Amino acid sequence: MKRVHLLLCSLVAMFMLSANSAWAQYVKLTDKNGTVSWIEIKGTINGSNIEIYVPNNRAIDFATEGSLDLNEVWSESGGKGIHYQVTSIGEFAFYHCIGLTSVAIPSSVTSIGVEAFYECKGLTSLELPSSLTSIDRSAFYGCVGLTSINLPSKLKSIGSNAFGGCTGLTSVVIPSSVTKITSYAFSACSGLTSIVVESGNTVYDSRNNCNAIIEKASNTLITGCKNTKIPSNVTSIGYGAFVSCKGLTSIAIPSSVTSFGGFAFSNCSGLTSIAIPSSVTSIGEFAFYNCTGLTSVVIPSSVTNIGERAFIGCSGLTSIVVESGNSVYDSRENCNAIIETASNTLIGGCNHTKIPSSVTGIGNYALGFCKGLTSVEIPSGVTSIGEYAFSNCSGLTSITSYISDVFETGRSAFSGCNNATLYVPKGLVGAYQSTKDWNSIEKIEEIPGIALAMACNNKGKVKVNDGVQFTNDMGEVSVYDGVDNSFVFTPEENCQLEQVLIDGLDVTLSVKNNELKTKIHKNSKMIVTFSKMGYDVNGDGTVDISDVVKLVNFILGQ
Repeated sequence: MKRVHLLLCSLVAMFMLSANSAWAQYVKLTDKNGTVSWIEIKGTINGSNIEIYVPNNRAIDFATEGSLDLNEVWSESGGKGIHYQVTSIGEFAFYHCIGLTSVAIPSSVTSIGVEAFYECKGLTSLELPSSLTSIDRSAFYGCVGLTSINLPSKLKSIGSNAFGGCTGLTSVVIPSSVTKITSYAFSACSGLTSIVVESGNTVYDSRNNCNAIIEKASNTLITGCKNTKIPSNVTSIGYGAFVSCKGLTSIAIPSSVTSFGGFAFSNCSGLTSIAIPSSVTSIGEFAFYNCTGLTSVVIPSSVTNIGERAFIGCSGLTSIVVESGNSVYDSRENCNAIIETASNTLIGGCNHTKIPSSVTGIGNYALGFCKGLTSVEIPSGVTSIGEYAFSNCSGLTSITSYISDVFETGRSAFSGCNNATLYVPKGLVGAYQSTKDWNSIEKIEEIPGIALAMACNNKGKVKVNDGVQFTNDMGEVSVYDGVDNSFVFTPEENCQLEQVLIDGLDVTLSVKNNELKTKIHKNSKMIVTFSKMGYDVNGDGTVDISDVVKLVNFILGQ
């Protein structure tokens, strides 16, 4: 393989000058083959120390294949043949050098800067010097060609995403010298099967051969892999601990765990089930973001804090249930959603969510990315809809809003709902068309109306959808076609709802808390009877043959 330019360049401008401008100069560097390039160095120009920084202008083919030996650095400006000792590889030094296949890092280097080898996808060989003490943020992010890495015994810190996206890595050994590992250090390393912290480390351990990194003082698991077994004394799953661990299909959570940090299992697309134990009190933001394999979630009664968007992007979810007895959240009326009890706000849903009539608010991102959600009905009592509440629900074809007092929703509440038709109460199409963010939906139509023949005695009232009250009469009311209609039954004092018939079918058992939600077909008839006085249809206080005759005539349409 041919030897190439000393620097396989960057795509961006670098941090060019140090605080002391006298310390930053350009020098011409060369490799063995005489290829030269201008580069910025930091340090005392007549001394022995140098830091590598790439300048703005360079005539280098960054896609060229090749290897690099930083032991060969020398400067014409300092006198031909004078070598400089490299002590630091600075920020973005070899950013996106996709042709770089190997690099020899001198034994004098003690630090590797931010994104120094970012997405050097061709890099397959890497020997880190024993002098190295710090690897900064995203230093080797996206180096997918790396299959192994030997971390030196003097290393003290590993920055966020330092080896993120290194999908070729299968094992990592953390030296006993390391005292600082920032979140996401090995994120998206989907090939990892083994993570071991050397014995003697004062800050971290891998107790019980768990294939994970655990912070000793807090008993927090901060980094895991697809083979991790969480020890029984771990109390917290840390921020981003399993982020983008796509090979993880299931994991047992011990009863010692009380919290999931933000992004703890985000983008674990292979995760098909998760049992949250009754010890857990907190679930962080984005904790299960984009876990597309999850189909059901049960929130224990112990959970009192759920971060925003905890389950967003879980496109396979069909069931979300909050256990009874939870003091903060509920899943009333089998709604397949998480509702904040005190505020009656729906904060998380799934493909099968039915918004209860008691809900008054729909939170930010509450149903966002529920791509399997095909229709939704928004109750008349809802007074607020948050940002991105229904965003990217690409399967939505029908949104029915019973809200008559139209208000502005949160930003982009319906963004990405391009196939949906919004159905609104009669006479309100113009109001919705002129109100943000409802007007982002192109098709807005009135909810189709049909007539329902109804009979009700004088021992109670029936409230139909938008507030029409019906009592002690036989006649017609207007209801909606093709969507659930709401019937609220209110008995008079000392009376009770006795029976509800729809087209001769007894649906009384479907009435919950004196409310029935059901679709009504054209030419349907409903008979409502209150109290135990029998079928006093004509309301004269007695049950006799005249009531029977009137009912028969009604059923026959006479």
